[in-house]
Amino acid sequence: ASTATGTGNGDQGEILKLQRTIKDLREEMRREVDEHQHELTALQDVQRQKMADITRRHKDDLAEYEERIEELEEQIHGGVSPASSPSDASKMSDLQQTVVALQEAADQREEQLQETSAGLEEAQRKQASLLQEKDEAQEENTELLQNYTRLQTSVTELQTRVLEQEGKSLQKAQLEQDIQALRDKLTAAEKEIEGLKNLDEAEPKEEVEHADILELNTIIGTLRQEKEVLEQDKLDLEERLGLSEDQRGSSSAAAESGEPQEFVEDLKLELLHREKALRNTEEERDTLMSELEELDRQNQEATQHMISVKEQLSAQLKEAEAELSSLSAELNTTKDQRRALEGELENQKEKTSQSAFTLNDLHMGKQQLERSVKELKDKLGSAHGQSKEARREITELKKTLREREE
Repeated sequence: ASTATGTGNGDQGEILKLQRTIKDLREEMRREVDEHQHELTALQDVQRQKMADITRRHKDDLAEYEERIEELEEQIHGGVSPASSPSDASKMSDLQQTVVALQEAADQREEQLQETSAGLEEAQRKQASLLQEKDEAQEENTELLQNYTRLQTSVTELQTRVLEQEGKSLQKAQLEQDIQALRDKLTAAEKEIEGLKNLDEAEPKEEVEHADILELNTIIGTLRQEKEVLEQDKLDLEERLGLSEDQRGSSSAAAESGEPQEFVEDLKLELLHREKALRNTEEERDTLMSELEELDRQNQEATQHMISVKEQLSAQLKEAEAELSSLSAELNTTKDQRRALEGELENQKEKTSQSAFTLNDLHMGKQQLERSVKELKDKLGSAHGQSKEARREITELKKTLREREE
């Protein structure tokens, strides 16, 4: 019982430890998913705003470039005449080169805008993929939570069954003790019944009751013999008494003499004594017969009682063995269920580890997305610098054109 209690306490402690581990992993997973979601949402908003600003600036710059190019082309076409001086022709050549350079810059800005848009689309696709992975992780987390809830319920049931099993183990030990006691009693009863059955075959010194019965039978036999002897003596006396009376009635000499009369009286007295002894013998025989019948009845009652006790002990032994078998089967079932729950718990731990790996992948994907955004920012900064340079050239070109017009 102490071993079963120690095992149950160890299993319960391990189950509680696993419950705390699963709970910590679940909270950590939920916290990381929330952090990733907030970071992705904020990053998406910032990226969308920046891309909108960059696109708007690019469109404005391109429109301004196109407008300025058209103005320059009009000035070039409108300002060419046969009387133009070589210096004007040189300036016109410079203007044409500037227009070509501006056109190339505009084309380059257009390409950069397309690359930026492509990078934005790629970032959006990565973000959509990360969002999908996040949704899958959330679904997996939900499934893990459901499995955890179900597992926790199973663990609670297992703890209850373990406690019940500990009580049943104690009950089983008590039943084994009771069964052993019943077996001992049954063995003793069988020995006693066997002794009663073999009572007639045992030695007189081994059983007191058997010796008493044999002694009573001997006394009864002796009394019967004495009764027969007394009855025979009685018959002899009666015969002798009859002969004496016949002789007294027919003989005159017998009337004068007192000896025959005295002899007859003696015979009568002896006959009375013999009859009295016979009655006493018969009474003693009847008493002994009653005692013998009482002993037989008590012997039969004791035998019947021992048979009843044996049957009762056998029934109790069968019930105890059946209950012991039921408890053993239930104990084996509980052990199988505990092993199944432990296996399921190991599977849940593996799934939790896989979820942790998935969150790690999401974190790495977020870092990759941040690096991509940083590269896009660098490209946008470079494009912005080129835009400033183009604006500066346009300003100088405008200044040159104004000076030329003046």
